[in-house]
Amino acid sequence: MAVAVEKAARIGGDSDSVAAITGLLLGAAGRPIPPGWLRVLPEADRIRRLAADLHALDQPVASRVPVSAPARAELPLVVVADLHGRPDLFAALVHRLDVEIGRYRLVTLGDYTDNGPDIAPLLDRMIALRAERPDTFHPILGNHDLACLRALGFPGETPDARWFQEWNHYWDEGLSTPARYGASDLDGFARAMPL
Repeated sequence: MAVAVEKAARIGGDSDSVAAITGLLLGAAGRPIPPGWLRVLPEADRIRRLAADLHALDQPVASRVPVSAPARAELPLVVVADLHGRPDLFAALVHRLDVEIGRYRLVTLGDYTDNGPDIAPLLDRMIALRAERPDTFHPILGNHDLACLRALGFPGETPDARWFQEWNHYWDEGLSTPARYGASDLDGFARAMPL
């Protein structure tokens, strides 16, 4: 599994999605995630709970065993990816889910930054929604988001010029996160981006 996912992640373009699909298919075929990956996975316990909840949804209703709090386990699960600076689409989705379903768990699979017109409003809305719904809204970082944080120095606080240059390949002309924050270089972006 490790070799296939790594090769998929390095093909260029939307490689995070390709790697995720590769891992999904290999997992469905019974190939386990390498133990070394699991040991360093941030929020591994939370991801395990979400995965167990997803698996439980595939079981016949009569045989389902809640893997977390009973009320939470019964909530429908909605998963969405690649919002890329589109708070309008995110707001429309949340509104429709609120109207049609009521209570549900929402997992976003990252790529909120880059290649979209309104990155800052999207990030602001996601932060607010996480505060409003801590038990039912679970945002996960994508490769664009992690590259953004690494350019800003994560896990430390000193901006990283090498990561900023690497991240430069992630976005389309004029649709970079720094440009959306009114910055053209790393120093300007570090000053403009609220953390």
